[in-house]
Amino acid sequence: MRVTDSQFNAIMQRALMDNNIRLNRVFEQMSTGKKLNHLSDDPIAAVRLEGLKKNISDNQQYQRNIENVQSQLTRYETNINTLEELSQQINELLLQGKNGALDTESRAGIVLELKSLKEEMLTTLNQKNEGSYLFSGTDIFTAAIDTTTYAFTGNNDYRQTKVGDDQYVNNNLTITDVIGSNVIFTSLDSAIAELEAPTVGFEAALGTALESNQQVHQTILELLTDIGSQYNSLDRQKETSIDMVFFAETVTTSLEELDYAEASTELNQSMIALEATQKTFARIAGISLFDLI
Repeated sequence: MRVTDSQFNAIMQRALMDNNIRLNRVFEQMSTGKKLNHLSDDPIAAVRLEGLKKNISDNQQYQRNIENVQSQLTRYETNINTLEELSQQINELLLQGKNGALDTESRAGIVLELKSLKEEMLTTLNQKNEGSYLFSGTDIFTAAIDTTTYAFTGNNDYRQTKVGDDQYVNNNLTITDVIGSNVIFTSLDSAIAELEAPTVGFEAALGTALESNQQVHQTILELLTDIGSQYNSLDRQKETSIDMVFFAETVTTSLEELDYAEASTELNQSMIALEATQKTFARIAGISLFDLI
């Protein structure tokens, strides 16, 4: 097959262009410190790199979400601990109040304390955080309970937060979670009324109040245990997310960051190849038939 001058020139120019492209690619890699600067550098690796970066971003967001939920759980735990202490004090006062030997003055003192503890319990259930009611479900701008009728005025819905791929957790508690119903307050009012003016229903009223309060106290203790369990579970989820980020970052580094020793070797090889091609092209292009005559 005969190679014409124009074909030879095209071949040599193509070789020079390829060497220049390779050289420029190495220069760019060394200036940016990255092996992949364009999709064309390695399409498969570039697509994989995008997937890894999304994985890192998602898991870092999950970690922030977990921390927010844990912060909210801590806030709930503080308020529920307060309710547990109030319930314990109410229990002690009701037991004292059942003592039929108490004089009028002693019962009056118990009444004052019970009224105060009841109001503090209502205030705690209507606690706010940054303008949002804690125990009102998703109806965060409505108080959880009416302090006069004891009607639950929020709702029992939950807000959810994403803490993993296809994994969501509730980030709020409702008043129903905490005290079950408003019976504790209606029974307390009945007990207080009997302590102020005893009737034949005295024993029954204080017994009902004690039972209601003990049920609430048990619910609160179980809820505190559940909060601790949720917090620990989120800790484990967060550790898993941290491990996933670490793994993805390690793989990303191996795909993306440049090995300067390897790049220097490639640079030298490219420069040698370019120089050899240039010399060959110059030597052959300079040959003329007149030189052979």
